[in-house]
Amino acid sequence: MVNLAIIGAQKSGTKALVSFLRSHPEINFGRKEEIHFFDDDSVFKNNKVVDLDRYHNNFDFTLPGKYFVDVTPSYLYWTPSIERIHNYNPKIKMICILRNPVDRAYSHWNMDWKRNRMPNSFLLSILMEIPKLIQRKLDRTFSILSRGFYFTQLSRLLHYFPMEQCLILNSTQLKDHHHETMIKIYNFLQIDDTKIPPHKIVHHRKCSKPMNRMCRFLLLRIFIRDIKKLEKLLQWDLQDWRS
Repeated sequence: MVNLAIIGAQKSGTKALVSFLRSHPEINFGRKEEIHFFDDDSVFKNNKVVDLDRYHNNFDFTLPGKYFVDVTPSYLYWTPSIERIHNYNPKIKMICILRNPVDRAYSHWNMDWKRNRMPNSFLLSILMEIPKLIQRKLDRTFSILSRGFYFTQLSRLLHYFPMEQCLILNSTQLKDHHHETMIKIYNFLQIDDTKIPPHKIVHHRKCSKPMNRMCRFLLLRIFIRDIKKLEKLLQWDLQDWRS
């Protein structure tokens, strides 16, 4: 059974985290980079019997080790996923890494723009998504803004899983305090923390150009209430996000 999930947030450093964890002998990953089982609504359609063999075929459970890990950053965002994961294994451990939602949104847009999936400018893309936010509509494609509202997503996570089963990280911790953060992760997983992989830049996509000040100001106004609520929920100081 899968007993560890890295659930997001998208564009927040999950690739780097996975790269560092792969070196640990007690951790095994799925055959695919992202499995997308619990956010696949067709698997759970009409309350049909879920084919867990389809899910488990992504893993080699004969391998030694303590953890078998599903890495799918969309799970945090896609509303039904967390309940489905809980129904599968209520004892599973969850790791979530968060990034400043303003920077996350711009990185998300740059990724889609370079893949020719986002024909509009960053500002226009933001303005086009705002009505969906008001209507609270989930959208896999147009989710530049909605994926950055972490308070609601984490509140859902903590509704189903106790805090002691969840490790929530700030992406700057992994970047700026690599050694201490890896020890924190290993202690959370209760595995050997004596061999820490060296820090390195794992995934860096250069933005087309810096975000202009108007867009940054607009996004901060959009996210500020959620950031403040997140600070209270996690007891974090997010002054750098609010600046």
